[in-house]
Amino acid sequence: MNFSICLIAKNEAGTLPRLFDSLKPFRERGGEIVLVDTGSTDDTAKIARDYGCVVDEAGDRFVKVIDEYQAARINHKFVVDDEQLAVKTGDRIFDFSSARNYSASLASNDMISNQDCDEVYTVLD
Repeated sequence: MNFSICLIAKNEAGTLPRLFDSLKPFRERGGEIVLVDTGSTDDTAKIARDYGCVVDEAGDRFVKVIDEYQAARINHKFVVDDEQLAVKTGDRIFDFSSARNYSASLASNDMISNQDCDEVYTVLD
């Protein structure tokens, strides 16, 4: 196979078996699956390892805390008139794009496919 499937997961133990079942032909042909676990408290990482995935347990590495400057910029851009603030200093956000880029950096192939863990492949050819 000349591409890798890259996943970001947190507490996906209930959805991974269905996704992995749909990827059985891909794995049988040597396809690579990379999973970045972002702080699961269930068996997500174990299920992925048992399936043969490349697993990186990143914990809260991609959780960012919004500082005063960022909060002011976001609120200035998105809050209209007397609306409630969208964010405040100290709010925590998940840096999704950095997590996706990191998962891609772990792939051994130049081409990747990013999926959500609750999706399935119907045909992969």
